[in-house]
Amino acid sequence: MPVLSVVVPIYNTANYLVRCIESLLHQTLEDIEIILVNDGSTDHSQVIIDSYVLNYPHKIRAYLKLNGGLSDARNYGVKFATGDYIAFVDSDDWVDLELYKSMYNVALSYEYSIVSCNYVAKHVGFDKIYLVDPQHNMGNRYLGNLIAWNKIYRREFWLTHCFAFYDGLLHEDMELIPRVLSIANSIGYIDDAYYFYEKRNQTSITSGNTLHIKHFPIIYTSLITWYKLQLWQHDDEFAVYVADVAYKYLMLESDVVKAKEFFIKNIEIFSSRWLLNYKRYVMIRLLKLNFNCFHQLNICLKRLK
Repeated sequence: MPVLSVVVPIYNTANYLVRCIESLLHQTLEDIEIILVNDGSTDHSQVIIDSYVLNYPHKIRAYLKLNGGLSDARNYGVKFATGDYIAFVDSDDWVDLELYKSMYNVALSYEYSIVSCNYVAKHVGFDKIYLVDPQHNMGNRYLGNLIAWNKIYRREFWLTHCFAFYDGLLHEDMELIPRVLSIANSIGYIDDAYYFYEKRNQTSITSGNTLHIKHFPIIYTSLITWYKLQLWQHDDEFAVYVADVAYKYLMLESDVVKAKEFFIKNIEIFSSRWLLNYKRYVMIRLLKLNFNCFHQLNICLKRLK
């Protein structure tokens, strides 16, 4: 049985797929299985997949399904995982050849449920390194480490808690990964930036800086429910993260009616001590004085930037 299963959801990424698969095939951690899930691609991704399955039948397993989105493809792949740990890699990204050996060794040595690594975002013309350890993120284990693909997870831990990505939701990692982190008994980190996040693929929903804010209220509702019912409101770091999601939605929602409705409905979180800084506190005070005026002023200023 492999020590690690890597789930790769694929949708119309033929131009990037070889690079991704090659980076997994040649990992220095040899005892891994690669699970390729073709989520109904309409390009020639399946031709590439078939070629790799033919040449590496003991290393790669492939599945073809109707298009259901990223969450559905990841959840589908997990069902076929047999490794002690599982990982996720987006098919337009790639990883350093030392990634999984480094993380697995740390997980094994300290019996971590989850191990995370830093990552590099590949933009047009420049790279940006993201450090995920809490010491680089205000001492908060959620704020800088919300993505699924820079981690390995003990499979037994994942299955015991019935974790699954939210079908049909964009920014699905923001909804699930904080909940996963919140109940992990132990989390490890490696200092290396071994995951390469492709931001230049304009066909990807995660390319560029676009936030699909219409999904934020769903994410917020799920998180605040988890905080109250599962964490019994005893995780201050999680509360700060939830307030951060709420504030970002409030500031980015251009529809003043929707924004005001969200503000009034969730006034408790906006009146709490969980806001990250004094600037946000001042903005909330202004919105309480005259919501329509200061919200529209904020939106206009953002458009001018």
